[in-house]
Amino acid sequence: MCRAAARFSCGTVDEFKPLSLNMFHLHISFLSKSRYGSAAKSLAYIARLGPFKKNKDRVRETISVMPSWAEGKQAVKYWALADSKSRANARMAYIVVAALPKALMPWQQSQLALEFADELSRLSAEGLTPHACVPYSLAIHEGYGRNPHFHLLLSASIDDQVKRLPDRWFRRYNRKNPSQGGSKRSRFMTRTPWLIEARKLWAHLANKALTSVGLPATLDHRSNAARNIAAPPGVHLGPAASYLISQNRMSPKVARSVALKKKYDVMQHLLESIDTRRQKVSWMEMEQALQEEQRRKWSASNQTEWVEILDEHPLAMDAKVARGAASIVVLQSNAGIIQSMHRLGLDQRQADVLSAVGTDWDWVQTQAGFWLVTPQSNEVIFLDVAVSTDATTTVGIRAALAAAQSRADHDPVVWAKSSVLAVVAEGMARLALKWPIKVLRDGAKHPLPKSS
Repeated sequence: MCRAAARFSCGTVDEFKPLSLNMFHLHISFLSKSRYGSAAKSLAYIARLGPFKKNKDRVRETISVMPSWAEGKQAVKYWALADSKSRANARMAYIVVAALPKALMPWQQSQLALEFADELSRLSAEGLTPHACVPYSLAIHEGYGRNPHFHLLLSASIDDQVKRLPDRWFRRYNRKNPSQGGSKRSRFMTRTPWLIEARKLWAHLANKALTSVGLPATLDHRSNAARNIAAPPGVHLGPAASYLISQNRMSPKVARSVALKKKYDVMQHLLESIDTRRQKVSWMEMEQALQEEQRRKWSASNQTEWVEILDEHPLAMDAKVARGAASIVVLQSNAGIIQSMHRLGLDQRQADVLSAVGTDWDWVQTQAGFWLVTPQSNEVIFLDVAVSTDATTTVGIRAALAAAQSRADHDPVVWAKSSVLAVVAEGMARLALKWPIKVLRDGAKHPLPKSS
């Protein structure tokens, strides 16, 4: 008869302290004659009967829900008949093993295990009759105090509430006259959807039990792949395998676990490398987009702001002010080149200069003369009779030297302040220039050519 078995506690709430560690572990297998399985021996093992009495893993409680002729201690008779009367290729029973949440009290764990057994028993009966279920035996183990779990032995035959004698129970089912045949075998239990539903049911009931005592619902029956988790599924290592690991010894299961761990570590390293490269590419794309935006704004402003600033820039003032503002001045001996630039405006000389300094720089013409500016910096290069700049960075000074190189017909003289001499020397080495370098001092009396 299918019913909810009695529930009882193995201790008071004060005797136990809930733990926070919960893990999803549910394993299902089946017993068949072709695999030399035995339902009676399985019952003896999970209930610690006969040769298994001395097992140190204590059984907290054992519950069996059986037909009327096999109730109570007669459950042993039911499983023995399942072994002897089932067909040669038949599955006698299914075994479900699941880890109980450590955060629950023992009596709550027992209640949860029994609720799952009742629900799965009814689910496996395919709704044959309103109260149909499959007989089962449930044993809840202490797990040496560290790993509470239960073993559920489920029959493959459905109890449809039709009265049958024990010797007829495992015969072939008679659809037209059920009382004259054996109990119907569950086809649902032989299919993958049943396994999925069993796992889903356990996750649902366990999470409901956890939330009922104010704990988070942390159990998930889905695979790592279904949850978009890169880690491969782990290998359950029992006490024996754990002991081998502590002794530096290997077994097939331990070797498989170690191999999976190594594979996962390699995969994690690759994923982290990919993420790092993606971040770098993303930053480069963002920087490029900002530069494009700055250039767009620069073009949209029609250089008006720069023109206003450059007309009053110190480099365009008299020689004394220009010497104070300049970091380097490149004096060209052939001033006629500059004068021709003033006469012709934007000609091939401008294109040569822009090609030399790079695409980051823009050409601006004011009343004072010609300028090179960049939206990314406040540094400017003034192209007049001399090439002068207030730049102190490597990029700015190198651009000024490149601009002077593009227009030089004869070797010019480079005047540089002492603070940038090293940068100037490095820039000239990069450009393969061998121009003479002199120190530019604010109070020096060397001539600075007047603007044309």
